Amino acid sequence: MTHRFLIARGLGIARLAIGLSTFGRPVLARRSLGIAVPDTDGGTIARMFGIRDVALGLATLSSDPVVRDTGLRLGALADAGDAVAVVFGRRGGVTDSGATLIGGGAALFALAGLAALPRRS
Repeated sequence: MTHRFLIARGLGIARLAIGLSTFGRPVLARRSLGIAVPDTDGGTIARMFGIRDVALGLATLSSDPVVRDTGLRLGALADAGDAVAVVFGRRGGVTDSGATLIGGGAALFALAGLAALPRRS
């Protein structure tokens, strides 16, 4: 097993865990970000992000290299977008610890996803 394969496997497993926990317990996402405003959507938005991570995790864990690489690319794009969203969210109530945990984690996942992709010749 190569280090790229192991990184992809780790990302896929982490995405499944994060996605399933966010889908099942959306309040955890709000707490992780440190958002104190009331939850007016019943967790709908958090669940949307959760199911996205489940789908990306399943793609990343695929034995088909085309599907796996597509999952890695889409995951890196989504994670980069999440990191930017957290930066903008700082104005709307995301705490320092939430920005570090979620924004930093998203940036790390984006970089790891790119690192797991095969090199082109």
